[in-house]
Amino acid sequence: MKLVDKKGRLFGIINLIDLLIILIVIAIGFVGYNRFIKKTDETATGSSSNKKEIYLVAEAYRVEADIAASIQAGDQLVSQNKYQQGEIDYVEIRDNDYVATDKEGNLIAAKDPVEKTIEVGIICQANISGPYIDSGGQMIKVGSNYWIKTSKGQIQGYVKEIRLDE
Repeated sequence: MKLVDKKGRLFGIINLIDLLIILIVIAIGFVGYNRFIKKTDETATGSSSNKKEIYLVAEAYRVEADIAASIQAGDQLVSQNKYQQGEIDYVEIRDNDYVATDKEGNLIAAKDPVEKTIEVGIICQANISGPYIDSGGQMIKVGSNYWIKTSKGQIQGYVKEIRLDE
């Protein structure tokens, strides 16, 4: 029995051109897997290895008292329909400050007993990549909008302070 017969078949079983096409398809599949699927897995595990614990302080103004009361110390953070690696460290609720006028028409600082300001300390895990900090799908930068979300309530505020343990 010859290696290649008169019809161009290897061992009389498969055509050499068919074998070459099958090998090319397998090679393309292998390269595609390594390029796209395997890198996605590495990115997922690599991003979790870049996670660091951060402490941030977020603040929200003009919040109704019952909504502010829904955020409690010890609550776990929620984002993207699942619990996140983070929790509320402390909650401080105080009356909103505003400017009013007295009987003589002078401007005075006053407190609004209805609307509240809520300050929240949060300990969480964040992905840090160069100048970017991300936690639960939210970009973390001082001054940027931030959703304070737990299973009991959510309030939109802004990031007031970030502490990174180096």
